[in-house]
Amino acid sequence: MSSVYLQCVGALSLLSGALAFRMSLFRLAGSPGEDKPNSPINNWGLTQCLAAEWNPLVIGLLLALHLRGDNSTVSVATAVALTASRIVFAGRTVAPKALAYPVSFGSMVTSYLGVFLLSGKLLLEL
Repeated sequence: MSSVYLQCVGALSLLSGALAFRMSLFRLAGSPGEDKPNSPINNWGLTQCLAAEWNPLVIGLLLALHLRGDNSTVSVATAVALTASRIVFAGRTVAPKALAYPVSFGSMVTSYLGVFLLSGKLLLEL
């Protein structure tokens, strides 16, 4: 039986693959706008780089919690919120400009709090 943690790992892996695929499509099209700071390729590139930075960290935490057998409501809810926040952050690339900052800010706060909480639970064996 699959755990919520493994489902979150699958979602983050799918997100990483989708972002990498999107960047490949830009490269196949000749990287249009790469020299312009706010071009779509640069916005998607930033999103892909941040996913490449965060997703392995989150996946490692989720796998550790799964292997430990932590099924506490707090851990599971935090894992789901953390996973959702990473997906929402990636969605900021296609969000209207007026929503980009609030979406990014909310996602990052959730991400930091989630990582700190889950890391603390693992370190302190709560």
